[in-house]
Amino acid sequence: MLSPRKAPAAGAAAAVPADTEPTVMASALDAVVGMNFEGQITAWNARATEMFGWTADEVMGRPMDSVLLPERYRAAHRAGLQRYLSTGVGRILERRIELEALHRSGNEIPIELAVVAIKRNGHPAFSGFIRDLSRERAALAALQESEERFRMLVERLPGIAYIDEPGAFGRYISPQVESLLGYSASEWLQSSERWVEALHPEDRDRAMAELAAGEQSGQRFTSEYRLIARDGHTVWIRDEMTPTRDAEGRLLVHGVMFDVTREKEIEAELAAELAERAEVAMALSTFRGGHDAQATAAALCREMTRLRNLDIAVVYSFQGDSVVPLALLTPPGAPIAVGRPLPSERAAYLRASAARGPWIDEWREGPAPGDYERAWLEVGLRVGAYVPLSLNGITYGLIVGGTTAELGGGSRMGRMLPALLEFATVANAVLGPQLHRLAGELHVNALRDLIASGGLRTVFQPVVRLDNRAVIGYEALTRFTDGSSPLQRFAEAEQAGLAVDLERAAVASAVAAAASLPAGPWLSINISPAVLPELQQLAMLAGHSDRPLVIEITERMAIDDYGAARRLLRRHLPDARIAVDDAGAGFASLRHIAELRPAIVKLDMQLVRNVHRDPAREALVAGMVHFAAASGCELIAEGIETEQERRALQRLGVTLGQGFLLGRPDAVVAAA
Repeated sequence: MLSPRKAPAAGAAAAVPADTEPTVMASALDAVVGMNFEGQITAWNARATEMFGWTADEVMGRPMDSVLLPERYRAAHRAGLQRYLSTGVGRILERRIELEALHRSGNEIPIELAVVAIKRNGHPAFSGFIRDLSRERAALAALQESEERFRMLVERLPGIAYIDEPGAFGRYISPQVESLLGYSASEWLQSSERWVEALHPEDRDRAMAELAAGEQSGQRFTSEYRLIARDGHTVWIRDEMTPTRDAEGRLLVHGVMFDVTREKEIEAELAAELAERAEVAMALSTFRGGHDAQATAAALCREMTRLRNLDIAVVYSFQGDSVVPLALLTPPGAPIAVGRPLPSERAAYLRASAARGPWIDEWREGPAPGDYERAWLEVGLRVGAYVPLSLNGITYGLIVGGTTAELGGGSRMGRMLPALLEFATVANAVLGPQLHRLAGELHVNALRDLIASGGLRTVFQPVVRLDNRAVIGYEALTRFTDGSSPLQRFAEAEQAGLAVDLERAAVASAVAAAASLPAGPWLSINISPAVLPELQQLAMLAGHSDRPLVIEITERMAIDDYGAARRLLRRHLPDARIAVDDAGAGFASLRHIAELRPAIVKLDMQLVRNVHRDPAREALVAGMVHFAAASGCELIAEGIETEQERRALQRLGVTLGQGFLLGRPDAVVAAA
């Protein structure tokens, strides 16, 4: 700040009465520091003490530059002082400058400095008036930071922020206007009519009337309208506006324009879809199907093609491993026909996908499409929606809706899935029982063919002593030539009422194949509790074996009448020893063992697995060893795969075992 005295002419030192200086310094609101022509401090007021932390007694007579100036300014200060003493010209006199000064703590303080030269005793002296700018700088920095944050916030908004003065040029518009409408911010603000000109002709009068009414209300308001972008495409806008007045009373409108084009498109699509679904619901409410599965499927296809954009409809039936079209509506040239099974690779894909639920497939030409895929592409298939048909948890077919229209990907076709699910619901109620009966008949026939054609074989897994690995017996295991799971096949046979037929074929195969086994060891044959009532038939086959016989009864299935089971086993297989399989694995738990009093108990592999690492498993095995000893039966551990498991079981008292470590099922002999 300038001295309160009248400033002297440039370059001249004013003569000031000495008795006025203490009064000036004491009353000054700024720090006042005096310096003589030798650069020493000669005056220091109370405000200077507050600002810099030094008392007057501590600084009087000390070089001013070493007390107040950072090192970077000191050489320039000394050179300027010498220049003034030599020429009478001072570059910083009689003007305000901003720089940094040193606090006693060593910290730098931003200051504003005004210096005046005076004459005292014939020599020049200097008075510096100093104002602390720390608060101003902090306030400025805070303001700049706030403005930067506001700018970043505005520019990150998912819309165009603006400030407009009605009837005049716009005051501000955010950069998003360029990405949304194609105009730079400066271009938009160049014309006061830009917004009016961009309004869609059908919306212009309404939007302008809503704007005028909103400005008059003084309340926040919203308007929706269309703008024509620079490149000619239409953008739906939701404009949220707030009228305010500035300090001069001028009306301003602060607002944000949001792009709601996609929302409007979705609203239109939903409206069309709802109308379409209402038509579908009306059609399905009266749907009764046909006299057989094929007639019902044809009626479903006709109703499906009433859906918007859907011009391909197919109902497939799962028949064994095949997938067969029951009915279809397709363009000419489609590679499918009613009653003709699909290619095996395509059938396998559809069956595997159907197990996971509804899905969408986009059809695009790949680098090397097969004949089937190429044919569909040539008739124009773009997207297909697939909904499985199931009854009682069993998937028996598939309904497919497809389109040859360009929908921009599978997302829009995906909206047809709910409607197709409604068709599937109706299909399950009408078509399901028809196809289920058909599929059941086909499935039973396929199982009968498999049994009659000898589509199974027997392999043997050795049972050995754990101490010397001597083979004491062989377990007969059934395998199917088509690679299907034995558990699945036996479960299907039981459900189809063919359990006795399949187990009879398995026993016959085992007895015939056992003829090639080494003499001496016993033969173990598995039977399920479900076939115990028909045990006489199986016993006649098993009786042809010339070696000791073990009958294994799985623990995973319940026995309704244990007394009857014991009587049947004694009557038809009096010389066979009874084994209970999978002890510890099934819901029947130890009841099979307690009721049937078997000669052999087989520990389930889940108890054997990692027994050497699990104290709980060790305790269970030890308990079974004690039980076997007390009840007079032998204990066989199944599923031994590592030497550590074998040693742990032997340590716990188990003497017999089987598993991959001791011999794989096909390691001894395999029968055709």
